[in-house]
Parts: sequence; structure tokens; C-alpha cells
Amino acid sequence: MIVTLATTLIILAQPMPAITTRPRDGKGDSVYDYSRKPENQVHALHLETINKIYYPYFICYYNHLSADDRFGTEEGKVAIEAMHSARSRCTEKRHAADLKAGKYLSKQRIYGDSENQRVVLERFRQVAGLWFTYATARLNGRGDEFDRMARAITNELVPPHD
Repeated sequence: MIVTLATTLIILAQPMPAITTRPRDGKGDSVYDYSRKPENQVHALHLETINKIYYPYFICYYNHLSADDRFGTEEGKVAIEAMHSARSRCTEKRHAADLKAGKYLSKQRIYGDSENQRVVLERFRQVAGLWFTYATARLNGRGDEFDRMARAITNELVPPHD
């Protein structure tokens, strides 16, 4: 009991650690920028709507890619060509989705100007399209082929670590 009390008093007698704060300028004002920035990705509240808009394009892209003889190749350049081919066959659907999604985002103030909205949609299309293609290939029993293609493309585009 006495040992516990002594230990507690010793701990309490120690100086308190410094409280860290945001960096400050010469006047003592915080240099942290509190101004509101536009969103750089599709907000969770808008994901369902944007997914519905791009769904026809994603379906078209997957159907053309998976029907291509080059689907599942282990050659990086050939895999990239197959993906470009599928993308070019669905250009109209992609443009229609871009226009509709752009119109939707322009009504939402959180995405800022049209240039930022374009970047947000491009990032969404790339990430969501990849996940859609991956998940659909898995569901259709073609996940191994997709994995081979993905590895081939990665090996083609990313230099080896030496």
C-alpha cells in the first residue's frame, strides 16, 4: 500500500509533457489553413448516384475486355492494348456518363470549379472501374485471368527495383 502510494506520488510529481500545437507564425497566429477546400473524391453521399451513372460504361468495358482474346495475357503491352481496345469501344457510354456525372457534380458546391470536378470524376472512373472489373471477373470465375493481366501491366509500367 505504501509502495503504491509512493509510486503514485512520484509519477504525479513529474513535469507534464509539452502540449503540441499547430505551427505558428511570428505573430503567434496559427499557420494552419482553415479555409474550406473542394472535395478531391466523390463524397460518400454521392457515391450511389455516380455509380449508377457509370454502371452502363463499366458493364460495356468489362464485356468488351473479357470477350477479347487477349484477356488474361501475361504480356504487359498486349494487356494494355486489350484494355485500350475495350475502352475505345465504349467511348460513347463513357462520354455520356461523364456529361451526366459532371452535370450532377456541378450542382454540388463541395466539388469546387469544373476543373476540380473533372479530376474528381476521372479519379472515380479509374478506381471504381478497376474495382468493378476486378469484382465482376471474380464473380464470373475469371479472376485469375484478371490477376495475370494486372500483374503483366504492373510489370510493364513499373520499373523493377534494383
